Amino acid sequence: MWAYVVLIIVIIGLWFLFDRLKMEKKKKKILYCIICGILLVLVAGTRVGSLDFGDDSMYMRNFTYVRENSFVDVFNYFKAQDTEVVFYEFTKLVSLFTDNYNVLLTICAIPIVFVISRIIYKFSKKPYFSYLIFFCAFFFLWSMVTLRQAIAMAFVGLSLEFLLNKKYWRFLIAVGCAVLFHRTAIVFLLALPLSFLRYSKKSVVGFIALCIIGIIFGEQIVNMAMGAFADAGHFSAYLDRAESFGNWKQIYKFLVYGLLTASALVVSKDKYKTKNSLFIHSCLVGCLLCTFAPFFAETYRLALYFMLSLIIILPNAVDGMKDKKMQALLTAVITVSLIVLGFVTFASMGYQNIIMG
Repeated sequence: MWAYVVLIIVIIGLWFLFDRLKMEKKKKKILYCIICGILLVLVAGTRVGSLDFGDDSMYMRNFTYVRENSFVDVFNYFKAQDTEVVFYEFTKLVSLFTDNYNVLLTICAIPIVFVISRIIYKFSKKPYFSYLIFFCAFFFLWSMVTLRQAIAMAFVGLSLEFLLNKKYWRFLIAVGCAVLFHRTAIVFLLALPLSFLRYSKKSVVGFIALCIIGIIFGEQIVNMAMGAFADAGHFSAYLDRAESFGNWKQIYKFLVYGLLTASALVVSKDKYKTKNSLFIHSCLVGCLLCTFAPFFAETYRLALYFMLSLIIILPNAVDGMKDKKMQALLTAVITVSLIVLGFVTFASMGYQNIIMG
């Protein structure tokens, strides 16, 4: 767990150190993002061993298969499994230059860390707060064990920026690229109509009502969806995972994201701005999808695409508070809560069983 502790200290300590340096604010911010980005890639890429959840061990086995077979064999094998062939052909390309699995881990970590760092640099008013959310609130840990989805999330992050700038064709292309690496990313097309939805109390109440419906009738809704996707190739494989069903422990993800989103809504002074409306509604959709996680855990995969907006909306909301004493108190409470959450999550998922190579 030393890597976790060190990275937390660096994320927080380095920002406060930079904050006191006599350097142009823009230069301090970009240097800070570069250092944090490099450290995150190193933590993700230099580990030895596998975590106790997700697809970590599967990717290790597949890397061995890909390394020992031709491009054509790799294509045919994974095509028969109805999974994303592009990723495994890319893996084969990497294997031509190295048989070290950690090199693949490092390469796969670069896109998501780069895009997140870029988003934090361009939009976050509290960079260290944004990195804490990414590192401690499930995003980083999930990206370590779902390599295909991590790359897909990177493209989704880019598409979010395109959407903010109203570059709709670029948004569609970015989502299309994301789908090539993980088909679940197609759900982020919902962000397009969300971008035209303006923030209002009615929209928040509507999402809250939908979340309540999701919690109460989630099992019935999931059963209906299962019937629709029962023969949908690779998607149907998720339905065969017994651990994905009937696990009410998964509700903690909804509670965590719900509380963080609620905190942003309560203290934000700029939630009526167009840009923030998209961030807020994305988070609300993510919370809604999390309500189904106790009935079908894989819906959390879908929620992650939308919850990326939390990395920006919460830090900016806290930064905009006029009462500085209350701002400091809320910052401290959320920071400590995120650190504890991250520690417990990393420990429970087996992070203590791996070492850095």
